[in-house]
Amino acid sequence: MEDVEIVVTHHERATVRVGEVFLKIDGDQARIDAEVEAMVSAPIPTAKILWRKPSVLALATLSGTALGPAERTIIELVCCIGGTGELVYPRSPSGMVK
Repeated sequence: MEDVEIVVTHHERATVRVGEVFLKIDGDQARIDAEVEAMVSAPIPTAKILWRKPSVLALATLSGTALGPAERTIIELVCCIGGTGELVYPRSPSGMVK
């Protein structure tokens, strides 16, 4: 039997991992459609789309090395690497770089 892990959840979306499959559950189908379109057109490797149903997107896990351990906060990960591969520092609410 596969373990079920809640990866992230908030008022718009939940991502759940079941074994080697990630299920993204979103109340807005347009967001799922936009994510699929971005993944298909991305010039970098993305997760394989296993299937789509209304409000759910199933993705395979990616091979390779993780950017960081799962227990790191999202702010720490944003500091590590941005979408272009450059070092990125988040801005504080006042707009100043910490």
